[in-house]
Parts: sequence; C-alpha cells; structure tokens
Amino acid sequence: MAILLIIGALILPATALNDTEKTTIGSMATKMLMNSESITYALVEIGDENTMDMWFMEKSTDQDTVLKSLGTTVGVYVGACKSYPELSDLRLRIGTKEVVAGEMYCERAWADEVREDSNGSLNSNDLGLVGLKVLGTYKKTS
Repeated sequence: MAILLIIGALILPATALNDTEKTTIGSMATKMLMNSESITYALVEIGDENTMDMWFMEKSTDQDTVLKSLGTTVGVYVGACKSYPELSDLRLRIGTKEVVAGEMYCERAWADEVREDSNGSLNSNDLGLVGLKVLGTYKKTS
C-alpha cells in the first residue's frame, strides 16, 4: 500500500498543469467564447486540481441561442481536453463570477467520448450527446 502512495505522489506532479499553462488555457478559452455569436460574457479559469471553471452569459434566452452557447462551451472544453490531457472536469456556470443563475458540470470521461473526424474536427454527434449530458446536470442557483 505504501508503494502505491509513493508512486501516486511521483506521478501526480508530472501530470499537473503549471501556472503558465493554466493561464494560457483560460485566456484562450475565454477569447474563443467571447468570439462566439451566441455568448456576451465569458470567463474561464483552471483550478488547482486542473478543473476548468467556466462562467458565461448568452446573448438572448431563445432556445437556439441557449443551445448554441451550450454547444460552444462544451466544444471549447472538449477541445481543451484534447490538447491538454491533464485537464479534469468542467464546472459550467451561467452568469458572471459574482452572480450565478445556474450550474452544470461535465465529467472528464464524457469529453473523452468525443471522437475526432477524419479532418481533425470534433465529431458533432458526439459533442451533441455530451451536451445533452451536461444539460441534464443543470441546477438553478438563484
């Protein structure tokens, strides 16, 4: 048992993201979300345990915009997971960092279910299924 703890302690630091990587991932993901036609506010941070924390607000509350913004946020997370296998789960929050109206999450294992197409893009069917799982975790917070 002690040997497993020692091995775990040696492996964990090797798979942790450093501060520069965390800042880079958060900054790139935030820019991508802010460039989306369906999102008006976004902030992405990577936590101490390599979790991605994402806050976003849709430009409107019509069904198409809500689904586009959810698809965009999940797509950005899955894409980041493909580039940075060290990333852990996603905590997705609707609202700003100061005022959150609802929360969802995406387990890292769900992101791993998304295949890449022959052209290197994320499979839209797989992304849609993950998006439905994420939507199923929604909880109103205020």
